[in-house]
Amino acid sequence: MKRKIASFLLFAMAFILNAAGFDTPKGWFKGAGHPPKYDIGVDTGAGLNGSNAGTIKSILPYIDGSGKLAQRFKAGKLAGHKIRMTGYMKSKDVIVYAMFWLNAIKLEGEKAKNLAYENMMDRPIVGTTDWTEYEIILSVPAEANYMVIGAWLTGTGQIWIDDLKFEILAPSSLQVVKDTTKEEQGPVNLNFED
Repeated sequence: MKRKIASFLLFAMAFILNAAGFDTPKGWFKGAGHPPKYDIGVDTGAGLNGSNAGTIKSILPYIDGSGKLAQRFKAGKLAGHKIRMTGYMKSKDVIVYAMFWLNAIKLEGEKAKNLAYENMMDRPIVGTTDWTEYEIILSVPAEANYMVIGAWLTGTGQIWIDDLKFEILAPSSLQVVKDTTKEEQGPVNLNFED
């Protein structure tokens, strides 16, 4: 009986904290576990130079799982190119790890096929860090029709993300050919100001 009461109290605490938390940013979706283990959304004024930032914050003292803030958009002109996604992240008391990730998929009806994926598992963010710019480079297959981007936090702590950008790179170098951050039907609200 005590175990059921403790589980209920943890669930109620998570529900109350999550209900009073951050608003979901326009164009983004969140994954916080069930019951919710993270408060995810826009942290007003917490971004670079006092702007807004996306955030993922653990709301329980111990978490076996991850919280994600993600966005899906049409691949458009990114398909068939090598691309670079850059973004800023700041962390506080991250115990396990945090990172950005980037995925090229082919979506047909309800079925999604992963075509290319890259993350920062080889350089995870741990502990407390100031705003730092990170990049992920991905060769997007020509048949990709959607991209999924995001940040994730595993375990406890808090992260903030801001000012994400996309660039198409020359095929055999890291020279920027085109900044596609503001392409029609591309990613939206990458600075969390909308």
